[in-house]
Amino acid sequence: MTTKSRKRIIAYLIITVLIFVVLSVVYQSVLNQKITARVDKQYKDYIESNRLDYVFLGSSHIAESLRPDIIENSFNFAASEDTPIESYFKLKRIIEQDEIKLKAVVLELDLISFSEARLQKLNIIDEPWYYKDYIDMETISILTGKSKIQIFIRSYLPIIGNGRDFLALVLKRKTNLKLGWQEIKTDATEIDLHQIANNRVKHYFQGQIISPPLMLYFTKIFDLCEKNNISIVLIKSPVTQEYLQEVAKRDIAIDDSYSIINSFVKRYDDVYYLDYQNYFGDPNLFWDSDHLNHKGAEVYSKLVDKDLKKLFEKKEVS
Repeated sequence: MTTKSRKRIIAYLIITVLIFVVLSVVYQSVLNQKITARVDKQYKDYIESNRLDYVFLGSSHIAESLRPDIIENSFNFAASEDTPIESYFKLKRIIEQDEIKLKAVVLELDLISFSEARLQKLNIIDEPWYYKDYIDMETISILTGKSKIQIFIRSYLPIIGNGRDFLALVLKRKTNLKLGWQEIKTDATEIDLHQIANNRVKHYFQGQIISPPLMLYFTKIFDLCEKNNISIVLIKSPVTQEYLQEVAKRDIAIDDSYSIINSFVKRYDDVYYLDYQNYFGDPNLFWDSDHLNHKGAEVYSKLVDKDLKKLFEKKEVS
């Protein structure tokens, strides 16, 4: 190999590395615009100068419906597709790393909370670059079934294999966030709620209704709260009648599932229930069959705020 050829190869290598570095920096700046990263920044900013009594945990049902700007001293740490697994590690980080003394965890308890179908799309798999800061590599590897090398690459070199994700992040319209709450401004008045409900129920009610891995991490949340003297408020979010009708059509043993969960919950003290599943019937307050829009979120958050105050006033008196 001639000196000239060697220099050319070295030059190509340097250019390739530089391109990769530039793309990685750009991709990281785009990642910072993801909802997960933006919520995390809002959380860090909030705890610097504010008291945090309540943290909201769960999936999009919570993320899009509970407004911390209405419910005093609270933060919405829920996220679309979050399961009890992600909720557990977020709570653990708040308590152990950030040393926040919470009054209560408001935790999602919905029809799909423990569905086996939810294991197909864990946020820990899609966003190890975020979870690596408070979950060790070994645990992420076990939970996701990915090797430590794969986790390392996805965590520290997230651009690799994520070109489509990159384009989606660049092109996607930014969701408005307020203390973690995700504001959705459309409504369900002009869509086929039965069809949407049918699709969602068909997806989430396949396989086991109560998945053992999800139930295990639900248990871990309870144990963590008990250890740190934190109350748990289990909350059932509002859904449309069309959604409940689609569930009923499939003869799904929802009551039996809730009975199993309730028998588990009875082993713990300091646990409360707030059930709003049938509370709203107006499609103007929803953007699809089982998610509130910004108008619904305002009405709902005022109601939850009032009920939480009542609940803890009684607790303090007793």
